[in-house]
Parts: sequence; C-alpha cells; structure tokens
Amino acid sequence: MDANPNPLMSTGYDVVWIAFVACVVVLIAIALVSIRRNRQSLTSWQALIWGLVVIFVPIFGPAAWLFAGRPVRLPAATE
Repeated sequence: MDANPNPLMSTGYDVVWIAFVACVVVLIAIALVSIRRNRQSLTSWQALIWGLVVIFVPIFGPAAWLFAGRPVRLPAATE
C-alpha cells in the first residue's frame, strides 16, 4: 500500500526540498541586490564575476559575497 494515497498532498520530503530551494533562491536574490547596490565600489568586471559566482555556485557563492566579498564601509568621521 502507498504511504501517501492522495497524489495532491506533498510528503514531508517534498516540503523540505521546496523550503530549501526557496531559501536558496532568496539568498541568491539578496546577494544580487547587494552586488547591485555596491556597484560604485566595484569595477564592472568584479560585479560581473561576483554575479556569475552567485548564480552558478548556488549556496557558497551568495554566502561568499555576503560574508567576504562586500566592500567594508568605514564609519564617517565626526568632529
């Protein structure tokens, strides 16, 4: 007998994979928006390479950009 008799209801495995893929897509979108916002501090080649890395290396590309690739903004000096 089939464990899931109704083909319209997802199994737990399907739900987990759908949630995982949704998280990866959101992470990629956040990284691409961040690259777009920081394009003044990147050359066009750097932005292109980072964009390609983020898209073609789904989990590690966005994580690398968000943790290591973003330019460091120094706080403005106040007098």
